[in-house]
Amino acid sequence: MKHTNCSGAVIGFFEVCVEILSRLASLVFLSFSLFTSPRTSADHPALTVLPEVVVLGNAVITTDCYAVYSDVGAVARNGVIPLASKYYHNLVVLPDGSVTAWGYNNWGQTDVPAAATNVVAVSAGASHSLALRADGTIVGWGQNYYGQATPPASATNVIAIAVGYAYSLALRADGTLVAWGWNFGGATTVQPEATNVVAIAAGDGHGLALRADGTVVGWGLNNAGQATVPAEATNVVAIAAGVEHSMALRRDGKVIVWGGTMQTPPEVANIVAIAGGHGFCMALSADGRLFSWGTNDPGSPSQPTDYIAIAAGKQHAVALRKDGTIVAWGLNFYGPLAPPDGLVGNTRGRIVRRSAYHPGILGAHRIYYTVAGAFGGAATATRTVVVRDTTPPTITLNGDNPTIIASTNDYVEAGATAHDLCAGVAEIAGGFYHNLALKSDGTVVAWGRNDQGQLNIPADASNTVAISAGGPYSASLQADGRVLINGYAGPMFGDPTPPADATNLVAIAAGGAHFLGLTATGEVRAWGYNGLGQCNVPADAGNAIAAAAGNSFSMALRADGTVIAWGDNGAGQATVPAAATDIMDIAAGEAVALALRADGTVIGWGDNSSQQLNFPSGLSNVVAIAAGARQGLALRADGSVVGWGSMASLNTIPSNVTNAVAIACGYFHNLALLSNGQVVVWGANDYGQANVPAGLSDAITNITISGSLTGATNLITYTAVDAAGNTGRVQRVVIVTSVPPPHSFTILKQNAKVNFARPLADTASVSGVIGLAGDFAPTGKVVAVNIGGVALEFTLDAKGKARLAGGTSFTMKKSKTAGWSVIIKLGKGSYSASWTDDGLTNETVSNKTVILPVTVTVAGQTFNASKQLLYRATANKGGSAR
Repeated sequence: MKHTNCSGAVIGFFEVCVEILSRLASLVFLSFSLFTSPRTSADHPALTVLPEVVVLGNAVITTDCYAVYSDVGAVARNGVIPLASKYYHNLVVLPDGSVTAWGYNNWGQTDVPAAATNVVAVSAGASHSLALRADGTIVGWGQNYYGQATPPASATNVIAIAVGYAYSLALRADGTLVAWGWNFGGATTVQPEATNVVAIAAGDGHGLALRADGTVVGWGLNNAGQATVPAEATNVVAIAAGVEHSMALRRDGKVIVWGGTMQTPPEVANIVAIAGGHGFCMALSADGRLFSWGTNDPGSPSQPTDYIAIAAGKQHAVALRKDGTIVAWGLNFYGPLAPPDGLVGNTRGRIVRRSAYHPGILGAHRIYYTVAGAFGGAATATRTVVVRDTTPPTITLNGDNPTIIASTNDYVEAGATAHDLCAGVAEIAGGFYHNLALKSDGTVVAWGRNDQGQLNIPADASNTVAISAGGPYSASLQADGRVLINGYAGPMFGDPTPPADATNLVAIAAGGAHFLGLTATGEVRAWGYNGLGQCNVPADAGNAIAAAAGNSFSMALRADGTVIAWGDNGAGQATVPAAATDIMDIAAGEAVALALRADGTVIGWGDNSSQQLNFPSGLSNVVAIAAGARQGLALRADGSVVGWGSMASLNTIPSNVTNAVAIACGYFHNLALLSNGQVVVWGANDYGQANVPAGLSDAITNITISGSLTGATNLITYTAVDAAGNTGRVQRVVIVTSVPPPHSFTILKQNAKVNFARPLADTASVSGVIGLAGDFAPTGKVVAVNIGGVALEFTLDAKGKARLAGGTSFTMKKSKTAGWSVIIKLGKGSYSASWTDDGLTNETVSNKTVILPVTVTVAGQTFNASKQLLYRATANKGGSAR
């Protein structure tokens, strides 16, 4: 490929210039240098200038969980932006393929014709101009006395142009030249050895051709030796021609000048671009510095560095800086020297992110940047954004600090909680009368109307990465690219089951009764109700980066910043206006469409019956948009939310909606997700859609407490650690002041009844259970009990009551020789007592009481009591038991 150099001559390089490109790799914006690879006829007419994506900083960016990531330093450049100047006028090609001209206009040389579209290169002569279009054709304008502005029929399949004083040159893809116009000094008589040419340049009356082997051929006027190529002009990678001198840039970065007496200063080194004016030379170094020398040297511009392209005129110069500004300096004989107001040569392209980013979802997010060039070329870049939990958990305690308690109570704060901000809500969505919230753990919470099961989130929706709420439906996109639908599936709503090709999805949208899915390759899938064609995806909706679904219409945003809409068009919502260009995001309401421009402004079309399109004055700096049935919302970069529409209850933003990170609209209600993880809903609440579920924003983590009550003043420390290792701490002072009154307690009564058979048995036995109950608050306290010398510990239940485990038992036995005995078993220990009973005979009843000592210890205090065990033995006359 060839491009016109800044003097109107053309520079390029051949195959071996790969080495110099490697050597000059330090030039960050090398795509704007005037080096381009040669093209063959097979390449043409796809004369594509590839754009460039520049992302600042490291490849991996770390952000906290609720910081909405915006790569504000990223720029997209649509490729080389050629400059041209010769005598008193200047030309520049903008990234959209249009041409801007300014300066002297005595022959109409700055009156760019309407046919000069899709331009890739320009060249300026004394009073005429040429533009090369991407299809290989040439457009000329200005003075045409010698036919210099009228390309001949043979000037086809052109890949480079050059303009002299009153003649023109064209380089074709096969390496041959075409010349026309005034043949003063033989300017249009091209030498036969000018074959296999890769670049051309034109002076006032002489021409230059750079061959693929690095040699240069000159012809035409030679009064100053400008057409006599010196022997040292070998291994050349670029050429330029002034009025009566010539220049060559060698592969080693050295500039050779011939014609007249000008010599290259020794400090001119490491050069990447050259230009020749009227009696002066210009050069651009790899680090962005400018050099100029000669009898008519225009001097230096006010900004000393950061240049990426240059052009030389009669006695002035023009240059393009990295930031896109075009500057001009020198003598101003005719017409304005300064570029037109607002002219930015390095116009930024539109950066598009192909991957979703959800603030609040921890982990690594791969972001793809895509830029579409003016001529169909595309460039991409990638960046990894790592979302980390950088905010320590917040610990909330009950009551005041310090806390005063009685000395015998252990301090327990049962209501203390630890909130992990980054484990809360990551995304919100509003349906007709219900809402969805995606939590950072991949689960979905739904609330509001549920008459069609729209709140019944499937059990397998546990690894969700995106959500969308429609009419009677909810949609959950899983990490594996599947989409799960829940809600009504009646015939009037169509089949909500995703089609077989709805796989590998990266985004979803739910409308009134239809769904859209966006694949990783930019294709839009649609299914569900199709009564108004909302599922008939147009063929030109490819290369999409976003999709939005209204009640009965659909939208797709393409990578080139244009919008496609289809389906119901009753209010004009599917008729995209011409002004919808350079769009960054889209939103669809009931019958209204919104689009967010790259400059942070909002446009809309469709239904305006409720002022849905009456945007507030000065609405700017917008980063997100949302649309409902009768309202619109905009989220600005400062976290503020702006609303509009005729319903005051919707467009009046609640005072607590600040520092928002996401917005959504339902049918007649709005949602906002704040940077503290809180979800706020306002507007209609007829189905509870404004009742945010309790605890939705809460993410409770475990709390550890260190410290004990050892004196009058005690310091207790609470610690919580979240999943990312962040630690939150808070301390509380506990002051011990008094001793509480004794606790009351009772020992459950248990009687034992023994029956004897006839004849009187030598032994008899019965077992029972010993129980204990009392007012041993606080709950959870360990109580020590000693019954009959056997110790046991247990914990009180929620009511402060306790019963000894069933394993605690007693056994009473009657021995013929030893009398009665009782054995109390408590775990591994036991207590026993014995006595005699001589009066027990048939038909007599005897009661026997055994007194067991009981000791209860609570919070260091000991209470004594006794346990009475009573047995009763009976026998009948026949000796049988009764």
